[in-house]
Amino acid sequence: MKEFRVARYATALCVSVAAMASTAITGTVWAGDTIPAYVSAAVSDVGRPPLEIARDKNRKPAEKIAFAGIKPGDVVVDFVPGDGYYTRLLSKTVGPKGKVYDMVPLAAGLRDVEEERRLEQEYIKRGKQAPFRTADPVLALQNIAEYSNLTVIWLNINQYGGQFSLPEQVDAVWISDSYHDLHDNVYKVPDMLSINRSVMRSIKPGGTYVIDDYTAPEVTISQGISLVASGSEGVKGQVVSAGFQFDGETKIPASNNDPKASAADKSEHFVLRFKKPLTVIGDRRAHIDPFTHYYGNTYIYNFNAVGAVSGDRPRWHYYHRDGTYQEFGTQDMQSGRDYWDADGRNCQLHEFPAEQRGWTVCHALPPLQVGEQRLQENSVGDGPKWVTLIPGQSALATPPALKQQP
Repeated sequence: MKEFRVARYATALCVSVAAMASTAITGTVWAGDTIPAYVSAAVSDVGRPPLEIARDKNRKPAEKIAFAGIKPGDVVVDFVPGDGYYTRLLSKTVGPKGKVYDMVPLAAGLRDVEEERRLEQEYIKRGKQAPFRTADPVLALQNIAEYSNLTVIWLNINQYGGQFSLPEQVDAVWISDSYHDLHDNVYKVPDMLSINRSVMRSIKPGGTYVIDDYTAPEVTISQGISLVASGSEGVKGQVVSAGFQFDGETKIPASNNDPKASAADKSEHFVLRFKKPLTVIGDRRAHIDPFTHYYGNTYIYNFNAVGAVSGDRPRWHYYHRDGTYQEFGTQDMQSGRDYWDADGRNCQLHEFPAEQRGWTVCHALPPLQVGEQRLQENSVGDGPKWVTLIPGQSALATPPALKQQP
């Protein structure tokens, strides 16, 4: 997992939206000989669940993935992966030399995780079947050896005005049947422009953003733009405004011969392909590892604070050279992997405790020198907190008395 430490490149973000819009292309992938063999192999994989295979006749996954141009060795994101239908297909398509990141968006970070866990326990106590937690289906896939190229990330996409944080820039971001969901009250996204710009920063120059969605009466954008009335134009406008270049569109006809199919499976689909211009790098990772002098020391935030909520109690962080971290608090302990994202933030991908596996929090951490104290914005966005870096302290020992700064 050493790739979690990625060098930053210079930022160049000068894009002409008008020039991008003028390059619109339409296309259709239907002929059997246009489906690459590796896509066909992924769809025909005998390890896929029968219920998912039964959905193929309506969803046409081979045509969509072929149109997207995803290939072996690619690093791709399945954004809002749901039950993992496309996660399985993408994992098999990119193969053992590729990677898949499943991005499960949260509206309120850890509070979402804790609330889902609380509801799950209530169902269990009443002897009832609990609804699956948001990321459970794809976390289960991550435990299966044949999907070892999969990493699941739960992330509060609303933090910092809109974030899409990954350990590395990727070749493609894929979102299916869920782009419209980001506009409803579940995710509380205030501004899709910020989210799409964050997606772009996480894609390699020349990389691809693919949006597969369906036109149905209940699918609307919160600003009042109906995807039914405008077709795919409303989505195109949002994504091109974020700096992407429109690169093609294909349509998947509606299927009306299966009364048991979902609205998404029965409806007409449009698949939009966008490119990140080669001139846009937009990766703000540091040129050198900012934590070089952190190893063996203790990073402490919220010192002298009291309270039971994560953002209101002291936390002790230990960072290790292999890209792992340990985080101790007054009530719990967490550990996992840390990385720097394209926005230059340090992110903690939790692997322990089990119910937080994959939950990721990104900190806007300014590099600290040993012994330095600084006021900074807290990772959960609840106001500035005092932070410091203490030399050679043990996570299990009581840290020295620290004087709150005026």
